[in-house]
Amino acid sequence: MKWTLMSLVFATVFSVAGMARSGEQCNAGEGVFLPGTREAPWAVQVLLQPETVPLNAPFDAIVSVCGKPDVLPTRVTFDAAMPAHKHGMNYEPKLAQIGTHRVKVENLVFHMPGIWRIEVTVYEGQTPHRFTHDMALK
Repeated sequence: MKWTLMSLVFATVFSVAGMARSGEQCNAGEGVFLPGTREAPWAVQVLLQPETVPLNAPFDAIVSVCGKPDVLPTRVTFDAAMPAHKHGMNYEPKLAQIGTHRVKVENLVFHMPGIWRIEVTVYEGQTPHRFTHDMALK
């Protein structure tokens, strides 16, 4: 039930038009840190709660968007799936904005062992910037 790689494919969208300046909330030494690319003005940090993802039991995540203080994201999506099995989760997570650039994702359930992929998409206007991370759940 440890995670090392992860990919999410549940398309839940929330508006972050009011997100404030980002940057000071992410710490590359904690959680899953997804650095930005040349094209993306941000990085993303995902803190899993608990850190050890339980098999077939609900858990939460805190997603922080950090990066250039003068570029604000317009919205964010969060997904989870098993690429090898071509399916997502059996439960729909809930998203709640908990800060100017932080979102809590509740009711995540990885119902079977294997490789899960999380995908966080941060939009700059209509331009998507995708951040993914794979993890193995045993």
